[in-house]
Amino acid sequence: MFPGFGVGVTCDVLRSIQQGDADTAFWMVNKIQAELYQEKQAADQTLGLLQEIELPSLPHQKLKNRMTIGEASKYAGVAASAIRHWEKEGLLQSERHPENGYRLFTPADIRKILLIRTLRRTVYFLKSMKEIIHALDRQHVEQAKKLTEDAIHTIHERIRHQFTGVHQLVQLCQLLELI
Repeated sequence: MFPGFGVGVTCDVLRSIQQGDADTAFWMVNKIQAELYQEKQAADQTLGLLQEIELPSLPHQKLKNRMTIGEASKYAGVAASAIRHWEKEGLLQSERHPENGYRLFTPADIRKILLIRTLRRTVYFLKSMKEIIHALDRQHVEQAKKLTEDAIHTIHERIRHQFTGVHQLVQLCQLLELI
C-alpha cells in the first residue's frame, strides 16, 4: 500500500485492521482516492487551459485589456489576497498603474491566475507550479503542456498503485475474516 497511499495512511489503515475495523480502513482509503480524483480533474483542467487559445468566457464577467486586482479576483474566482501571495511567491508579476500604483492585470495574467487557481487544487509543489508558469511566460506553451502531462502520468501511476494496495487490503481482510 505504501506506493499508492504513503506511509502514514498505510500505517493508519493497518492499525484499523489490527483493531478489526475494516470499515474505517476502507473509508480512509476511499478518502485518499477521492482526493486523487480531484487532483486528476484539476490537472485535466490545467491541460485544457494550456490548450485553449482564448480565455474561457465566464458568466456575468467581462474580460478587459487591463483589470484591477479586484476585477481579476472576481473574474477568476479567487481572493485578491491569493493573487498578492502568488505575486510574492514569484508566480505572477503585474504591471502597476503609473499614477496610483494599483496592480493591473492583462488577459495573459488572467490566464496565469486561472492556471495557478487550477494547479493549487492539486498537490503540485510550488517549484512545479513555477516551472509551468515560467514556461508559459517564455511562450513555451508546449513545455508547460509537457510538464502538466507528466503530472497526469504520475497521477495515473498513483491510481494503479492505489488499486494494487486496495486489492491487497481486501485480501488481508478476507484472510483475517473481517469481510
